[in-house]
Amino acid sequence: MKILLIILQLAVLAGCSLGNNVQTITVSTYAGNVGVSGWRNGPAQTAEFSSPYALALDSAGNLYVGDSLNYRVRRITPEGIVSDFVGRGMGFADHPQGIMANFQEIRGLAFSPDEQYLYISDYQNCRIRRVDMLDPDLAVDTIAGGLVGFADGIGENARFSYQQGIATDIEGNIFVADTSNNSIRKIEPDTWNVTTIAGAGGDPGFANGQGASARFSWPTGVVADSQGNVIVADIWNHCFRFIDLEGNVSVYASFRGSWGYVDGESTIARVGLPEIMAVDLFDTVYFLDVYGQSVRKITRGRLVEGKTIPGQPNAAPIPPSITGRVFMTVAGIGEWVQNSTGSFRNGSGTEARFNSPKGIAVSPDGMTIYVADTENHVIRKITIE
Repeated sequence: MKILLIILQLAVLAGCSLGNNVQTITVSTYAGNVGVSGWRNGPAQTAEFSSPYALALDSAGNLYVGDSLNYRVRRITPEGIVSDFVGRGMGFADHPQGIMANFQEIRGLAFSPDEQYLYISDYQNCRIRRVDMLDPDLAVDTIAGGLVGFADGIGENARFSYQQGIATDIEGNIFVADTSNNSIRKIEPDTWNVTTIAGAGGDPGFANGQGASARFSWPTGVVADSQGNVIVADIWNHCFRFIDLEGNVSVYASFRGSWGYVDGESTIARVGLPEIMAVDLFDTVYFLDVYGQSVRKITRGRLVEGKTIPGQPNAAPIPPSITGRVFMTVAGIGEWVQNSTGSFRNGSGTEARFNSPKGIAVSPDGMTIYVADTENHVIRKITIE
């Protein structure tokens, strides 16, 4: 895995990113029975899901699905076999045998950097759960949360309010989009200590700033880039926010209130309802714009160094900035449609159609994207060649 990452990084440095020679984008059905809400294991073509939501991809190519209304995590092998992984039904129960645990609407999945643990955002239970991947019985336990509320603290002393997206950084820290608390939380992997890195647990709003002075409006998605910075899908502010290592919050892409659907350079781009996100090795952010029924991406952009203003020696220097951050539609409608409703169609790029996609996972090179097409009850695969 490390050798693959080094090769991909060298490709970027050489100016020959694997995404530069894109020829075709193809959307296909990876697993599930279109329009059928059910529960069936076996070959992917005959398997059934019920409102699949969260996705996570491991380094061996196994895809993990938070099968929301079946209240369990399912696994799809690279050979296309679907099976139950952990969980057996609705409710709450940790268990030393993961298959005996209970969940209530899974809305986020993320692996630890070494893939020893799979973290689960258990939405209705307001808890973060953990699967020990090295345990033969796949033990499930709660690492943070319990009763609904807002409180920092260790383990089950902490409180969340219907949190959704979850992500990890290169150090193993766990970040949580605490949606109804309008805050971004951090869980330390060794101590399970929960702190609030941005937001204050109050009503929705909008404000940049440091830590508790920042405001969000129902954040749903969160990812960590290669440097450990956090990017947030701030859904009702219709933009993406950036939290640096010191907890300073700024706008990452688009801008507050940019309701609509426009691809292009970040300052002119528009988003509808940006939800769950994923990130590839190159820090390209992929997200689901549910109002546009589309899969979109934001390129990383490049750093422009700060400089002094010519002829104005006493003026404040121009600070470093990012330029060239661009929105692109990968698949789906590719436009804003009033009261958009979903449908289903496989095909190339914007010919494809989705129905309220809610989960996304991407391969490290960004050339394969998996989508939980929630209201179609299937998992879709986007291949870029």
